[in-house]
Amino acid sequence: MSEAERHAELRGVLAERARARAEVKALLVESERVALEQEAKLIAVHRGSIWKGINAHLRELTVDRVFDVGAHVGQTVAEFRRRFPEAEIWAFEPVKATYEQLVQSTAGEEGIHCFNLALGAQRGTGHVTAHGTSTKNRLVGGGLRRGTQRVPVVAGRDLCDEQGIDHISYLKVDTEGHDLQVLRGFEPMLRDSRVDVVEVEAGMNPDNELHVPLQEFLPVLQPHGYRLFRIFRQASEKPIKGPYLRRVNALFISRSVIERHRAAAVSRKKGDEGRTLASRKGETPEGGRSSLAAVRAALRRRLHS
Repeated sequence: MSEAERHAELRGVLAERARARAEVKALLVESERVALEQEAKLIAVHRGSIWKGINAHLRELTVDRVFDVGAHVGQTVAEFRRRFPEAEIWAFEPVKATYEQLVQSTAGEEGIHCFNLALGAQRGTGHVTAHGTSTKNRLVGGGLRRGTQRVPVVAGRDLCDEQGIDHISYLKVDTEGHDLQVLRGFEPMLRDSRVDVVEVEAGMNPDNELHVPLQEFLPVLQPHGYRLFRIFRQASEKPIKGPYLRRVNALFISRSVIERHRAAAVSRKKGDEGRTLASRKGETPEGGRSSLAAVRAALRRRLHS
């Protein structure tokens, strides 16, 4: 084989490898697209139960500003937009590749603000795993290492002060085990009941080491007047591990939301009692006249008999 033939064969092998790599990349992209579509459908189903609970029991709640912490590529942003079309939505995603898709999916939407950062208990720098757009990416301890990215961390209270935000209607936190630190960053606002609804992802058994246990949220939220509203999106452990709960989405409502609904319930009760009393008063004279007329008719019959 001549030198020219060997070079031609090598070019052919390299071209074939390039085609194979392109095919694999295309398959991965398509697989990721399908997976994201399926995940968006599941999120819509799960969030449907949340909206149903809010519609039925939180009729006095007005949502005009949403914080979506751990927004991923925008599936929950889309759900919040459908549910609360007039609300401002502030979306936070620390992983660069995921953030870029978030920006792309929300492009052209009014009132949506996207940030490529993490929220935490205090300002600093963190490191987040960066395995594509995986939903399992999370903040990790230690320094920068392979498969991670450096990311700025901001406390929620500081960001709100910088942006002139004094109230959040709905704070949704889904940060793969970092949720409690996010809440601690909002503590002054929680203390003043300036966050109406708090949604967190909570672990439900001691074997789950990747999510904050539900009971650890209670000492942070309950002293500020927050109460557990409902539990949604219950996920079980894999069968090989055990037939019991792994995690849930827990919703807490603030003292101010509770007080508004109590006042509305009292008002409705008084209104119902007032209408009942008025109805009874309206019926009594008519009933009395009917009874008197019956007595008079009976007396006339006796006199003429």
